[in-house]
Amino acid sequence: MRIQRWISALPWAGLLLALLAGIATRDCILIASAAALAIYIARMHVVHREAVDLLRSAIDCWVIGGTSILVALALVVWVAAMHAGLWDGNGIDTRSMVSILGFCVLTVGVATVVTVNASRLRAEFTGFVKLGVAMALVALTAREFDGNGPCLFALGVAAITAISGWQLARKIGTELARTAVRI
Repeated sequence: MRIQRWISALPWAGLLLALLAGIATRDCILIASAAALAIYIARMHVVHREAVDLLRSAIDCWVIGGTSILVALALVVWVAAMHAGLWDGNGIDTRSMVSILGFCVLTVGVATVVTVNASRLRAEFTGFVKLGVAMALVALTAREFDGNGPCLFALGVAAITAISGWQLARKIGTELARTAVRI
């Protein structure tokens, strides 16, 4: 029982590590990656949790969708504050940033895949590997640009998070609620 509880908390620990390292070093890539991983974890919990009833699932979709939009707004405010000169950003070298990001992605991925039932394990693992590799490659590419590369990465994550959250809340949550009312 303790091991299962520890494994279920492990993805959030990886996310917290990325967030704290990003805030400490004021690195846009780590902060944006932490936001993307948080939304990923929340969505996976909704997808893989047994649906008790359709209305409760619709509410979960609305909450996670709304939170995704708030996270996207927070990322935009973070980038705007950096460009306004409130603080310097991206104070960590590329190798350390990629190491922290890779460790966090592995922590979240392994813990999430362990909690998934065996029938969906392969598809979940493949999807997460694609997400993790894409995130690391885009982060490396963003670092190679001038000082605006990491901030562009953060704004891109903000856009993807906002669109994903909107679709989750508007389309899936609404459809689940409509279905619950019909039944």
